[in-house]
Amino acid sequence: MPKYTRICRPMRRCMDWRNCETCAKARQATIAYRAELLENQFDTLFLSVLTPIDKTAAAIQRVRAGLLRSAFSPAGLWSVETGAKCGGLHLNIIAPHPVTRLFQDCQTWASAITTSARAAAAYINKREGFPDKAEYPGNLTGSWSRIPDLFASRHMPATVQAASAEAALSNKHPNEYLRAAMASRERAAPAAAMTREQYREIARANLPNLYAALNRTA
Repeated sequence: MPKYTRICRPMRRCMDWRNCETCAKARQATIAYRAELLENQFDTLFLSVLTPIDKTAAAIQRVRAGLLRSAFSPAGLWSVETGAKCGGLHLNIIAPHPVTRLFQDCQTWASAITTSARAAAAYINKREGFPDKAEYPGNLTGSWSRIPDLFASRHMPATVQAASAEAALSNKHPNEYLRAAMASRERAAPAAAMTREQYREIARANLPNLYAALNRTA
């Protein structure tokens, strides 16, 4: 029986980037843009490739978790690829510092990016490098940064910055916050102007992870 594939067309993309060339290119362009933003923050970026001897999903996840826990770099992008050129399943890292730490049973290569971050990010997120779900069922790309970096833009409203930070810390999808906000708006009745302390209490109730993170850094 043929596999059902959702029709992909403008304004209604299928988002099946593993099988749809158009959606894969759109995803690739989005990640390349994030890399360009990273390049604007740091003078030099490095591409590192980590290839575990045991080429399994568990090995990749172990190396990635260990790398992020080590806090070797304040920000960066990562992707998981497979292919004969790098000997199978491997982890790519774009960051302002090279990966020099040698993980047990893992080969590491690193070099400064001499082209552009956009080109490097597009290369490590190409469709032909995607492992299938049987080989690697987890997320194939991601990023990290320090909490203060989320507040770097002077043009973003403070409420949006705070909500973005809370979403990143809680691993919730932004739609969850939108639904909660709309439900709260429907229930709320017109009220008199609130005091600054009342606004603080609302923020503490709705941004618990952000408040906890800021208290730890303080």
